Amino acid sequence: MKKALKIVFNVIAWVVLIFALLITILVFSSDKNNGTASLLGYIPLTVESDSMKPTFKKGDLIISKEIDDINSLKKGDVITFWTLI
Repeated sequence: MKKALKIVFNVIAWVVLIFALLITILVFSSDKNNGTASLLGYIPLTVESDSMKPTFKKGDLIISKEIDDINSLKKGDVITFWTLI
């Protein structure tokens, strides 16, 4: 029983450590993109209004992917944008 608890504790500790590392990388990468965090081209964003209802509701967390070629977009793709206010 003690060995199983030790294994569970180790797994939880590694998950927390990896999560903390990812958050640290996101924080430091936000300085390079005008305050927008990016990890391997993926950007976590929060929906700020109900304008996309019922697909997205205000407060939903979405993950956007940066693209290089605007021509790769297809009809029906959901796009995000941000601006400095």
